[in-house]
Amino acid sequence: MVAGRMTLVDRPPVPYAQAMRTRACLPIHGTPEHTAAEADRLVAGLADVLRVGPGATPARAVRDLLGQSFDAVILDLHSGIDADVIGQCQGFIRGGGALILRLPPGGIPGGDPRLAAHPFEPADVTRRFAARVQARLPQPRDHDPLRPADRATQGTPEQAALVAQLRGLLAQPLPQAAVVIADRGRGKSSALGMAIRGNTFRVGVTAGQASAAAEVVRFAGAELRFHAPLALALTPAALDVLIIDEAAQIPVPVLQRIVQLHPHTHLIFATTARGYEGTGRGFLLRFVDWLSAHRPTQRFTLTAPIRWASGDPLERMVFDALLLDALPAAITTIDPAAVEPVILDRATLSDAHLRQFFGLMVHAHYRTTPGDLHRMLDAPNVRLHALLHRGDIIAATMVALEGELPAEVADAIHWGRTRVRPQWIAS
Repeated sequence: MVAGRMTLVDRPPVPYAQAMRTRACLPIHGTPEHTAAEADRLVAGLADVLRVGPGATPARAVRDLLGQSFDAVILDLHSGIDADVIGQCQGFIRGGGALILRLPPGGIPGGDPRLAAHPFEPADVTRRFAARVQARLPQPRDHDPLRPADRATQGTPEQAALVAQLRGLLAQPLPQAAVVIADRGRGKSSALGMAIRGNTFRVGVTAGQASAAAEVVRFAGAELRFHAPLALALTPAALDVLIIDEAAQIPVPVLQRIVQLHPHTHLIFATTARGYEGTGRGFLLRFVDWLSAHRPTQRFTLTAPIRWASGDPLERMVFDALLLDALPAAITTIDPAAVEPVILDRATLSDAHLRQFFGLMVHAHYRTTPGDLHRMLDAPNVRLHALLHRGDIIAATMVALEGELPAEVADAIHWGRTRVRPQWIAS
């Protein structure tokens, strides 16, 4: 990005007839030195590798890379697992690439000390979540060095139809809005770029981070001016079209203000709303209906992957482990006499009940993320309350036990000498 403009950073899209490849998960067990050396051997021939962990990209910075893609991701899990980072990382990897997990000899460590709310100790934290993910990993074995991943992408008829529909929308004389929802790797960003390619519109693009809009720019085939979201929410820009990619990363009030300040601009919002970021639910539950009430709005979805082959085993594994596809029980009528209140035993909780419980949490609360699944399974101060209806969970409450602080701790908190996490402290 130079002087606020994003330029073409890769070759434009080209015809691509070869079938896309699936991706793999490659666990490596051993000492940190051994797993680092083995991971380096596997990616020695690759030019585009993301390393996440100590001494590399910090886990907290992975979120800022959303929208980019890599041949492989190496994720260091020697010190523990971050559910949100696992979900984010798998979406970066191109077809034919791999998620390489560096693990200690005993597998994924559990007992995350961040989940030990006072008065519990780190030793009280369980490892159910780590065990859940570990059970879904493929067996470790020797692998040849990885070949380069699929650099080009194969468009789908679904994506081509979306591009045509967006072009038609942009041809309308009155300002329109479009919302594009898709899981990662479905080609939503590239579709936005192709929709404006070759047009003479005054086009601007925004996202939570400038790097997240790189795919839009690549497929647009021309310079696009990047506008910071907050700047657009403070001062209107003279634009015919504004593309808001990774829209769920932008706070809803900022999005609403952008809409209000650009009444004569076509607006295209695109985002992933299932799982990785949590706030995607806020975008759907709080923003899209509001947008429809303020601007003629069309909604679109993309389901077929373009970065990797359908039925991708890595995506299936991560969705299963993190419950990214969890849904509430399909109940149409309820017999009050058949409703039973229960406190669920997390040690014996079935996968079916866990999916129903977490599905309710995801659909009822817009900030639920995979990290909440980790807390739900392992935090010692958490209790799961539910209503059962003939064996199905129809209502769910996650209760966090807090308080009972010793007087000296409460005094230290009052005077700002200490903090007690993850408790809620009122002041």
